Amino acid sequence: MAVKTITITEEAYRKLARLKREHESFTDVINRALGGPSALELAGLLDSATADKVKSDIRRMRRHIEARMERTRKAMKS
Repeated sequence: MAVKTITITEEAYRKLARLKREHESFTDVINRALGGPSALELAGLLDSATADKVKSDIRRMRRHIEARMERTRKAMKS
């Protein structure tokens, strides 16, 4: 495995150290914090009916958020 050396501030180091679990390297902390699964890794986890429901729920929530944002923009103009 290739290794790279990076420089971070003391503050950033302390933040990473607080996230570090027992027996975990700083590389593990960074990968855990930033690595999350890719969309390809999630493919196939849901059956099509559940996936359709999730998509529908997301669309509904987006419409709700957009409507609230629009009301807020209008209220700020007044």
